[in-house]
Amino acid sequence: MEHSVVSCLGSKINVITTDALVANIGYSGKYPSPYPLATNVVSVCTGYGFVIALTDDGQVICWGKNSVGQCNVPPDLKHVVAISCGGHHTAALTDKGRVVCWGCNHHHQCVVSKKLKSVVAISCGAFNTVALTDKGRVVCWGVRVCNFPDEFTNGNFVSITSNEYNNAAITSEGKVICWGTGCFGKCNVPVSLEKVVSVSCGPGHIAALTSDGKVVCWGSNSHHQCDVPADLVEKVVSVKCGSRHTIVLTESGRAVCWGDNQHGQCNVPLQIMDEPIAIIEADHVYNIAITVSGKIICWGSNGNDDMRFLDVEIFNEADNLQVQVGKVILM
Repeated sequence: MEHSVVSCLGSKINVITTDALVANIGYSGKYPSPYPLATNVVSVCTGYGFVIALTDDGQVICWGKNSVGQCNVPPDLKHVVAISCGGHHTAALTDKGRVVCWGCNHHHQCVVSKKLKSVVAISCGAFNTVALTDKGRVVCWGVRVCNFPDEFTNGNFVSITSNEYNNAAITSEGKVICWGTGCFGKCNVPVSLEKVVSVSCGPGHIAALTSDGKVVCWGSNSHHQCDVPADLVEKVVSVKCGSRHTIVLTESGRAVCWGDNQHGQCNVPLQIMDEPIAIIEADHVYNIAITVSGKIICWGSNGNDDMRFLDVEIFNEADNLQVQVGKVILM
């Protein structure tokens, strides 16, 4: 299971450093102030105002907003192998295939069925939780975006992903199934789409990456976020969706972005042309790139109410902040 070494939501960016610490890049005045918050971390996720970290010995650590118990980690929770953050709740997966949820339960997103066993993957939307079993079955609970299509209930799925209001799953044949709010046509998967290896869900559009390195987008195209550039001929290895933009990472370590550029989120900085990129991530109106040496570069808007531009922020050895590039732990 691949863990997440970078997680972002709104104006907060959390990364795992080479020292296995979680550093939170929050904006305080003109410049961000990274600081270590947890040790021996292998995965991190971010909710609305809180952060969850998973350590190498299967412990879960939480900090931040706790208005609805989102940081009240069950005291008997042990041997965790995966975590996922929703808007105000968290799901954890143990090494026995058991799912444990805590936090806001207004939409029953924390009510795990006693019949749910042998889970191999979890993913949280803002108000729902999705699980994948070892038999390839998808189970979803919480708000109405969990209306999983009946005709696919017994499908042979191999991966799942969620964003705030919609979900996607990939079958063993490389087909994609989407469900959720259904607005903007994001549930209308192109019929010819096949051999998909990963999917990223934005609020209004979805991007899929195929086994031959091609990108296919569908859904809202209000800002041309679904118009894959015709000159993108290099093989793509990663794709991420923002609110109204899309960013990809090519095989040579180059970032390419298209769609809404109101906050400069599609102006890939020249500063990252000097070194190949290893990891990309996108939030609503900004992007994060992490180079092969562990440097973190952010551009776009920080997502605060004043929509202050990030310009181009670079964090490197001088800031004592480098990310675990190439050290993602597989379990």
